Amino acid sequence: MCRRWLPVAVLLVALALLPVGAAAHRELPLGTAGQTREAAVAIPDADIAWMALGSLPAGGTQHLSFVRPESGRFRARVLVGTRQANLRLNPWLALAGPGLPRPPELEGLLPEGEGVLFFPPPESRELEAFPQAFPWPVLAGASLELDLPAAGPYFLLVLDPSGQGGTYLLDTGYLFD
Repeated sequence: MCRRWLPVAVLLVALALLPVGAAAHRELPLGTAGQTREAAVAIPDADIAWMALGSLPAGGTQHLSFVRPESGRFRARVLVGTRQANLRLNPWLALAGPGLPRPPELEGLLPEGEGVLFFPPPESRELEAFPQAFPWPVLAGASLELDLPAAGPYFLLVLDPSGQGGTYLLDTGYLFD
């Protein structure tokens, strides 16, 4: 009879020894904020893993800002929930800041010394689990991961060129609590 309960006891001890919150994202309030560059929502530390639940207005853009040292690594991706969400929403990411390429067609729209990179979503989005935020699968969208070319302030933009709006999750950083 004791042997039958031994695997259960071992499992309970193993679970008790796991660190609490070992792979947790910090929550970053976003909602409908950051509709302009001047009102950008600050990412306090771009190394830390953040999850921000955003609500992109139809035809709108949301702005987040962060400061990085030269060669600082930055990672972000967009996820769209598969329940109670606009599944046509498939946002792009854009990164604006110092040292990035400056497209000629955007000349006059960017501050001096600033460039921009665009990150479209994949042609075919895949379902992923993201239990930190949703108990159901999410659609993985646009993502970026790169070493930044210069120190300074950067802006991360979330936009849907097709004009779709809706809720999404922005997953940034790489150091978990």
